[in-house]
Amino acid sequence: MRICIDARPAREVVTGLGRYASSLVSHLAALDRSNEYIVLRRAESSAPLVCQENFREVFLDYSMYSARNLLAGARAINALQPDIYHALFHFLPLGLRTRRTVVTLHDLIWVQHPLRSAGRHWRRWFKAGLAAPLIRHALARADQVITTSESTRQEVIAHYGFPPPKLTTIHLGVDQLFSGPPPETLPALGQGTPFIFSLGNTLPHKNIPRLLRAFGAIAPRYPKLRLLIAGRGDGHPTLLRLAGQLALMDRVLFRKRLSQAEIHACYGGALLFAFPSLMEGFGLPVLEAMASGCPVLAADIPPVAEVAGGDAWLVDPLDPQAIAAGLCHLLDDPGMRQELSQRGRSRAAGFTWQVCAEKTLAVYRQVLA
Repeated sequence: MRICIDARPAREVVTGLGRYASSLVSHLAALDRSNEYIVLRRAESSAPLVCQENFREVFLDYSMYSARNLLAGARAINALQPDIYHALFHFLPLGLRTRRTVVTLHDLIWVQHPLRSAGRHWRRWFKAGLAAPLIRHALARADQVITTSESTRQEVIAHYGFPPPKLTTIHLGVDQLFSGPPPETLPALGQGTPFIFSLGNTLPHKNIPRLLRAFGAIAPRYPKLRLLIAGRGDGHPTLLRLAGQLALMDRVLFRKRLSQAEIHACYGGALLFAFPSLMEGFGLPVLEAMASGCPVLAADIPPVAEVAGGDAWLVDPLDPQAIAAGLCHLLDDPGMRQELSQRGRSRAAGFTWQVCAEKTLAVYRQVLA
């Protein structure tokens, strides 16, 4: 087989989608030395994802989410003449003529809640107006659709009446890095400073304002405690204003970007990891925190509950008081934090990128059978 994997989300800035792209490609390389792989990358990408004889990289100077890719990207992909084209995110360029097509659909957030998942105004317009028909086009064109959680699979069946045999759930994995000893905690926090860690982007559906309000409610009770919020996006000005209104500017640290080593250090040094997101397709940071032995407080929503499997403290994400009560419960009970740490490590050990790659390779074989 000649397999073209669209790994353009893999970039220097660490994101969940980028981690999926780079981890899938590297673990497919470890499994498969027989088939030919063409890996699509952004033109500014530096080091190759894989150095192996049956893998080569082709560079395109536009992202897979861009209008240029949607309207003209098929020409470049068709010219490669792959047996299978695998889009790792939602959309397919118009005019694709590959023998078989596989799409990874992570969630239906852009369809069901376009404004909550949007940043700037043009993104809101795009998501509200174009995301739904483009995802419908991808589902109609794909020979097989991979969802990263069973929860998303059931949503696709219910929302689109999509035939279940064409949907395969393949969970994401967790990098082995996170199961090893963490580096020292971030120096910006100060040595020995107790802190809660939260990681993700700052879009509305990540629900960081409610986390800030919950932290503001408990901050007087824990005068030394800090909150570290890490994540890119357009929501920082709003969050900074809210932190100021809550008189939390000296208690909350915002970081837009962290390296993988810094993320690991935060998981290793935090008293707990807070993930109050309203909508997810999988919730990779929850899994990474659990693998690191960091106790997790997370939103009680189906995809996160599927990943956590009862080994995280789940709360109503719409209720700041419930979030605050959950934080206090874990902060006041070191024994519970220790128990969640142990249970989380055990749970996370069942999610590996090797299994993700094995099941993805099985999908490739299935669609060409």
